[in-house]
Amino acid sequence: MNVSQNGDALIPNPKFRQAIDAFAREDLFYGENADGERNSANSIRENVRRLKVFAAEGKPVFVDFTAAWCVTCQVNKRVALRTDAVKSRFAADNVVLMRADWTNRDEKITQALAQFGRNGVPLYVLYAPRAAEATVLPQILSEGIVVDAISSP
Repeated sequence: MNVSQNGDALIPNPKFRQAIDAFAREDLFYGENADGERNSANSIRENVRRLKVFAAEGKPVFVDFTAAWCVTCQVNKRVALRTDAVKSRFAADNVVLMRADWTNRDEKITQALAQFGRNGVPLYVLYAPRAAEATVLPQILSEGIVVDAISSP
């Protein structure tokens, strides 16, 4: 699918479109493969360019606001986000996973957190293109919470 300059028209939900615009910045996000390893800079740039295409195709975007020093974030990765059940569900539903790395307390990520009434991590947000609102998940995750959020219409 080719998204032109007027590609925003392909994304029916204005809040989702606005969020994609706000979060699709290379300096905020890095991509990760299924094993939790960072993708190369070229892959990240490609992911950023494709976010609107993903949204137009109806693919959900899961944003993990995290930090290396955040113990809760690291536990959630281990017990929920990197489990086989969650990775399989992400793959089956074509969920795009993005991480906002707040390790160095980047001001742009701080502003993004504030949009959700938060002043720190962890924050987990699921943008489902057909949903009226983004879904904010709890700060303490389990496999079931993540799978249920992705499975909800």
